[in-house]
Amino acid sequence: MAGPRNLIRNIGLIVVLNLLTKPLWVVVENLVQNALGHATWGAYTAINVLALILGAVTELGINQYSTKTLAAHPERYAELFPRILAIKLGSGLVFMGLLLGAGSLMGYGGVQTGTLLLVGGIQFTIGLTAFWRALMQARQNFRLDTLAGVTDKTIITLPVLVLLHTGISLHSYLWTVLATSVLTLLVFGGIAARRYGIFWPSFRPQPLGGVLQRSMPFALIFLLFLVQERLSALLLERWDGPESAGLFQGAYRFFAMFQMYLWTVLPIFYAKFAQGYLKPTEEQLRLFRAGQGIVAVPMIAVCGFLFFYAEHLFFLFSHSTPAELAQMTACLRILSIALLLNALFNIYSTYLTATGKESYVNLLLILAIPFSTLVTWLFVARLGPQAGAWGILAAFAVLCKGYVYFTYRHTSLPVAWGTLARLLATCLVSGAGYWACTQLGIHWLLAGILVSGLVLGTGFLLKLFDFKLHS
Repeated sequence: MAGPRNLIRNIGLIVVLNLLTKPLWVVVENLVQNALGHATWGAYTAINVLALILGAVTELGINQYSTKTLAAHPERYAELFPRILAIKLGSGLVFMGLLLGAGSLMGYGGVQTGTLLLVGGIQFTIGLTAFWRALMQARQNFRLDTLAGVTDKTIITLPVLVLLHTGISLHSYLWTVLATSVLTLLVFGGIAARRYGIFWPSFRPQPLGGVLQRSMPFALIFLLFLVQERLSALLLERWDGPESAGLFQGAYRFFAMFQMYLWTVLPIFYAKFAQGYLKPTEEQLRLFRAGQGIVAVPMIAVCGFLFFYAEHLFFLFSHSTPAELAQMTACLRILSIALLLNALFNIYSTYLTATGKESYVNLLLILAIPFSTLVTWLFVARLGPQAGAWGILAAFAVLCKGYVYFTYRHTSLPVAWGTLARLLATCLVSGAGYWACTQLGIHWLLAGILVSGLVLGTGFLLKLFDFKLHS
């Protein structure tokens, strides 16, 4: 079993790898969107969101179910793998049929049919890679999991840069993404098969039914989380046009990039919570507090930077007008607040789902999604793309309060009020630091470095980092 130092080393390596690859991918996508135009990118974004949502419908919660079950019972691998692989392959075929049907009903015909097929192929391939990654997480192979998550974003850079130089179209870009996704699947699927063993898929109805029944709570939570965060772009494309969706996506890309820190680190604690949920409450609470500090403190520095210096991040959009840049800046400032809420409170959701309380998180998401949709609809005529950002912020406001409430009422884990208070104090330090830098005229890059150091120092001073974790 990995000890505390291994856990810290794993997290450190994961963060470094993501720091090296995710910003590079954002630069590439910014360049592509700048070359194709906001309207083209907005139309593609809407199709991609449709594919993500339908993919979640057919994913059936298998990945999260695999991580949770095999983390606690690794000896069941030979029993479960054939059934789970059969479900993944069958659901992929269903997904492609649903995507084409839904796309046709929504008016995506002609050239956009090709876009639907390419986006569907990409999502299906990424979904299979995610299945392998779930197995890696269950075996606590977090470094290998992280490599699988960043490889396609790294190797695609050179061919896309060539396309940008020679002439790029949306379809040439999507073909490139599909090729690198397939390559990543083959490489890491092969590594996982060699390490853990591989079996032929089993399509027997009775065993499949048992797996599906137990994975359904995870299927619903995965779908609801996805809809809650990604629906805004599709709604904007439907209600305000593809250009509005493109401008929103230009800002959302930075939100998603920094949120990847959460989705990289939180699965480590998800696996740890699932593995140790029968341990004494005090030991669980210590792990929880350590996780909250590790997850939230770096993001406090990031969110403050996004709020105070958002306008400096869109320098690659050379074809955008000042009004378009102002819209993206306003969206990113709103999203920075939503990101901060998620960083502070999502670990409560992680604990709830890892310890069998998925239904409470699902209930909160069912409440948050229509509230987010209503906020977007109310503001879209007046604020355009900013309405999507306000919708996401409204959803996170509902979720965060609910996470704390259900943790307090329905688990043995006491709410870590002391840790939360120290994190809020760190937020005040971050905001004051960035405000002072703007008043003193300090260069925005230097301000980011100085205040990030100040925030991390505050985290150590307030003992928000626990490096004596139990495994």
